Amino acid sequence: HELPDLVQAVMEGVAFAFADCCAALEQCGSLPDAVWVAGGGSQSETWLRIIASATGLTLKVPTSGAQGAALGAARLAMLATGDLPASEVLSTPTTDVVHEADPTLAAAYKARYADYRAAWNSTKT
Repeated sequence: HELPDLVQAVMEGVAFAFADCCAALEQCGSLPDAVWVAGGGSQSETWLRIIASATGLTLKVPTSGAQGAALGAARLAMLATGDLPASEVLSTPTTDVVHEADPTLAAAYKARYADYRAAWNSTKT
């Protein structure tokens, strides 16, 4: 295998790990239709296309790069103080780009995800 094959394997492995999370959320009845993405990986059109197709989720990329875990933690702290109403603290970012599952890729990833789960299950003792 060459470097591109290894990069693709890593990207798909992360997407399948997200698919595992989606399966767990679905079992609890709380799987959203769409999610916001942030961070370095959210800048990769290819990776977002893979993740959307492997999970079936719609991925929304905010216009501003000022998103992520630190902002979420700060917003939770602001809510905890009670100084501001939730309507001022919790704002919905504007969307720059939306990635939806590619039906052709989704079908291929469904089969590959089954292989991923089988390989994962075979490692359990």
